[in-house]
Amino acid sequence: MAFSDVRQRLLKTSFAGVFFQQEFESPFDQISPLDSTGNLFTYYEPKLIDPALVTQVVSERSKIGQWMHRTQKAFGSKDFDIFSLDEQLKYLELLADKFEREFGVQTVWGSERDFLLLVRKPSAPSYLALNPSFEPDFGQMMIDAKKTTLTKLQITLRLPEIKTAKDQPALSVAETTQRAQQVIAATGHTGMHEHVFFRIPPEVLKSRESSINQVLTFLNLVAFTTQLHLSREFLTQSALTVWHEHKSQRLSEILNLESEERISQPRSIYSTKAAGIAFRYWGKTNGDALISLEIRSLLAPPKRAAVHFKGLEDGAVDRQQRDFRLLEDVLLAAALIAEAFGQRRNIQLPFEPLKLDIIDSSLLRKAGTSIGLSDGDYFDASTALKLMSEINPEFKTNDGYINPNLLVPFILGENSGMRVASQAFLKEFAKFSLELKRISAHPGAKRQESRYLTQLLYETYLVWAEHASPVFYTLLQQFILNLEQVRSKPL
Repeated sequence: MAFSDVRQRLLKTSFAGVFFQQEFESPFDQISPLDSTGNLFTYYEPKLIDPALVTQVVSERSKIGQWMHRTQKAFGSKDFDIFSLDEQLKYLELLADKFEREFGVQTVWGSERDFLLLVRKPSAPSYLALNPSFEPDFGQMMIDAKKTTLTKLQITLRLPEIKTAKDQPALSVAETTQRAQQVIAATGHTGMHEHVFFRIPPEVLKSRESSINQVLTFLNLVAFTTQLHLSREFLTQSALTVWHEHKSQRLSEILNLESEERISQPRSIYSTKAAGIAFRYWGKTNGDALISLEIRSLLAPPKRAAVHFKGLEDGAVDRQQRDFRLLEDVLLAAALIAEAFGQRRNIQLPFEPLKLDIIDSSLLRKAGTSIGLSDGDYFDASTALKLMSEINPEFKTNDGYINPNLLVPFILGENSGMRVASQAFLKEFAKFSLELKRISAHPGAKRQESRYLTQLLYETYLVWAEHASPVFYTLLQQFILNLEQVRSKPL
């Protein structure tokens, strides 16, 4: 049967013991009008409108602005809806301060970063959580790094997250996609985290450790390689690395301790959360471990086609639609994996966790020779990558390592399916390294040419993505077909 036929059927399938939860995040200043003319406040409103606080916010307007507010309110508009975005955030800041002083911080923040002073509107979809969440830790990081003059609360309120309700999970990939499309169109929150949940006895989970590592290695390579062309962040974002041996070691600790919380989880390449496709251990329910495969890095890029809509002052605007195909395929694979683990079926893949200390210098030497370069003309791969991480700290993780994603084409260089991609990449890398060595010969030039070298390195990795992406996508499709055959067999 053709993959497209199997895919269409699986999209609507409810997988045994599997359910989906979603998170949608986007800073207010990054919402594109091509996605939505709304934001968080399309679905959420303040728990309380305090007249004294409204007066305090409006008092900062000019006299004309205050008159306009009174006029709009006289015609039936609500205070919070009349406010500009900055005024809405100012009001929430004042309301949070009031509640914390008078009733305690527990009336402002819930146990999972839920902001209790915003509640879901009656008109919002019932599958959304009652309260949105925010990121207070990020606000503290910005303050510690002295990158802002705003308060922690002011930063926090600019980083909203919409979650689906725990008691209303999606039960199929198609339902998950429909929810994502609806939330993005209404709020512009395009930063998606998809959780594929399943329950499994802890002893069975431990026995599947090798398979878990294999599938996470594979899915992360798919996510990284097929999306590299969308953003340079896939080379520089240390929270979205591929799966490697250090994560495998951390996974083993989590499975043995039967807890994620008891493991120190710094923002580190060791963390099982800091991956494009992450492993999350949420504790136990009725003796079973509650696990999710968290899809953190997959984007739904805009399609070229656009839909015409009206709603801005300058007339008609093209509302872009987004392509969910790759996200859906990875969700299908994750759901099939989760179902297979829950049913104690075996899964095997030829991808072991990546060893980060392996860069075969002979591969680059052969590529350099094939384009007429000698060894001394360019830096070896380790030297070049280390030098680039010094020139541009973006290429380092928070704990000082070279981002593991940069090593992928070297590590997979001898994989038969990746050989063509690797050879094409290595030739371009040799040229990049030649240019890096030329610039490095001039004192101070490396810093001056940082932007140029960064872009050149990114373009070098795009050559890898161009050749390897179709290979990985074909492997993903075959993997889904194989899993579908396995699930069709009796237990």
